[in-house]
Amino acid sequence: MRKINLILLSIFVSSIFIIGCATANTGNSDTWRNVSSVNELIGKWEGASSVGIPENQEASIPQSSINIKENSASINSVYKFDLDKLLSDMLKTDGMKQAGITKNKLWEILLNEILSADEDGVFSDYGDFFMLLTEENGINDLSKCFINEKGNRLKIVFDDAIVFGLGDTGMTEIILIKK
Repeated sequence: MRKINLILLSIFVSSIFIIGCATANTGNSDTWRNVSSVNELIGKWEGASSVGIPENQEASIPQSSINIKENSASINSVYKFDLDKLLSDMLKTDGMKQAGITKNKLWEILLNEILSADEDGVFSDYGDFFMLLTEENGINDLSKCFINEKGNRLKIVFDDAIVFGLGDTGMTEIILIKK
């Protein structure tokens, strides 16, 4: 009888341990509050996001993605768009193969399209299939900025999604980590 009680006790303790581990806070959830002062933004912040591009056979656009990295110093932001994967995926489509377009030529065409449509002059060629978008005083509405309790993670929510016109849903927010 004593042996059965010890086995039941060890099963009970093990199950409590397993339940406790399964429901433990992993540290990935944050409690967010509005940024109340520009002073909370002082420092260097970095973050990354990815925007999925759905396949569109008619436009020779394969399923792909664009990776975005942001570096911010206080209220000035620099977004770095990595278009390498998108270009590589586009070159795999039948239309691009038949046209014999190289990656560099496709980059040149895309770059010219982006820069000619950039009325505000915020985009620039960063080379090696990267574009930069620079915003001075980019954070001008603190009601769209949220900071976690520790003050080391910043969430910026965009009124309008940053879209690339490739059928993507765009990026509606980005989370930055204080460096």
